[in-house]
Amino acid sequence: MILLRIIALVLAVLTASCAKPPSPDELDTADGLVVETDRDLIAVRIRTDHKSLTIADRLQLWLEVDAREDFEIDLPPVGDKLQQFGIVDFSTKPPVLIEDGKLRHVRRYLLEPFLSGTYKIPPMVVKYRTKDTTDELATIETKEVTIEVRSELPEDQQDRDIHDIEHSVLPPKPPRTVLWLSLGGGAAALAILAILFLWWRRRQRPEEVAKRTPAHELAYAELRELVAADLVEQGLIKEFYHGVSDILRRYLERRFGLHAPERTTEEFLAELATDDTLVPEHKTLLTQFLQHCDLVKFAKLTPSEEQIQHTFDACKDVIEQTKEAAA
Repeated sequence: MILLRIIALVLAVLTASCAKPPSPDELDTADGLVVETDRDLIAVRIRTDHKSLTIADRLQLWLEVDAREDFEIDLPPVGDKLQQFGIVDFSTKPPVLIEDGKLRHVRRYLLEPFLSGTYKIPPMVVKYRTKDTTDELATIETKEVTIEVRSELPEDQQDRDIHDIEHSVLPPKPPRTVLWLSLGGGAAALAILAILFLWWRRRQRPEEVAKRTPAHELAYAELRELVAADLVEQGLIKEFYHGVSDILRRYLERRFGLHAPERTTEEFLAELATDDTLVPEHKTLLTQFLQHCDLVKFAKLTPSEEQIQHTFDACKDVIEQTKEAAA
């Protein structure tokens, strides 16, 4: 409690010493993007509800086309993915009348990322021509859109091995150089805050430090490492299934205390049947997931690309649906 009060005081000093009026560029608080391509008779634009998001979030994206009433509009086809994003859902609304006698055509996408990084949504091609003609379709493209997807892990843990994240016992070594308070009020406040943080970290027990990382964030980090290993692309399907199965088993143990890693699938499912930790829907999904993994690992089943993707998605779904609520 005393530490928290000291930190609050230091932050107040820091804010007072460093505060400055925001520049005009910093006053824009819009959460999403609007990118438009305009011609005389037709305009296309992309709207999003976020400029950046975490790997656990979903992105809403709207493709809008404003065109004359006598135009025939052909929106781009929809697949399973939009570049690096997976398409969770989409809907196309009936055209609505807007100003200047034009119609607005709107398609909404619900997109899901997985890995963190910079996602580029490539230009979408919209085709159009005057109705009741056989003229060749003309085209107009949206502009490329860039979305940043952030990891949920703390910044200092994003590039570390999972083993290190769980079992790290030593706090960062304190700096050996002397921090001079004469560097200014802001620098001095930062130095004091850093020293207090290091002192507090040294007082924490290793297991308490590990507990601060939620089970689902550890699982997401493991899944990112599994994807980065490119096992499927190398034809190492059985190794991929061992990996994704073990990740979910470890998650269940960390999250609920279920003894999944050290038990066979049959033993674990028998225990799960009499346990009320998971709801029936999650039990069913988990049962199907583990049994399918065993068929690949031990019965030499060769899964299709669709089955591999479904297995990966099922693992993520269990984690996403059962993760602990944000504080």
